[in-house]
Amino acid sequence: MSDTPLVIKQKPIEELSTYQESLLRKRKKDDADHRRRVDARAKQKMNQVRDKKIAEKEITGKNIIMPEVFVSNHMKQQRNFVHYKRNKNKIATGEKAAEKFGSNALRAITRPN
Repeated sequence: MSDTPLVIKQKPIEELSTYQESLLRKRKKDDADHRRRVDARAKQKMNQVRDKKIAEKEITGKNIIMPEVFVSNHMKQQRNFVHYKRNKNKIATGEKAAEKFGSNALRAITRPN
């Protein structure tokens, strides 16, 4: 090897020797590999903490979670029941009126105003 120091960052890539280019490629590959490993380690640690918290919640009995889907389905069921109950009462009132006054009363109740 020569006595001159190896300066890669300040030179354009066209002026690098093959040895310097291979060093640069190896460095980039090593940096990418290092970032991938650090990222994988961080994700593993976050998953461990998440799993630990879930286990603690299960132990204390706080693992009953109601996702938004279940909440929206529950609200939809409540709305539908209110509509059903309202219509059921209208139909029952109409049938009582039909018994008392004949079929014209039923038509009068169900006809829109």
